[in-house]
Amino acid sequence: MDKFQLYPGEARWQVETRTLDSVSSFLENIGVPVRLVPEIISPDGNPMEDALAIANFMDMTVDVVDDMKKRPEAWNSLPEEAAHWWYRLLKHNDPLKKQLWDNYNTRLKVEELKQTKYANINSPNDLTEEAIGQLIAQAIRRIEQKTADKKDYTFFEKFIDFLSEML
Repeated sequence: MDKFQLYPGEARWQVETRTLDSVSSFLENIGVPVRLVPEIISPDGNPMEDALAIANFMDMTVDVVDDMKKRPEAWNSLPEEAAHWWYRLLKHNDPLKKQLWDNYNTRLKVEELKQTKYANINSPNDLTEEAIGQLIAQAIRRIEQKTADKKDYTFFEKFIDFLSEML
């Protein structure tokens, strides 16, 4: 299986090439370009030193830091950034959106994020959306690594159905 990894051993999770292709196609189909940027800027306009990529809702892009040393890990975060876009595209009253929002694992992830660099996010809604994006990326990783459980595949089927209806 092809893995996207420019420097062997540097990236913690090497996203499979076909996953990057699928994620890139999804973003292209919804009109969200991936752009390389010299640094990641927060929604409030400040540089985010440790950030490698961000779903930039203000500019309607996914920004990836253009640093050769960080590039493998930055591209590995593309599924999570696409997940943020996908979640935002769900209609407000979509049962899947409510299910993700109310999920016990989401609550656990929010509490975990409060102990990390995400602790400075003041909006509970933004923190919950971050948690959901990370959980979706983790499910994609488990599916790639063939360690997923039935819930992961059920969720992934709902995701594919959503994309099929949208495109």
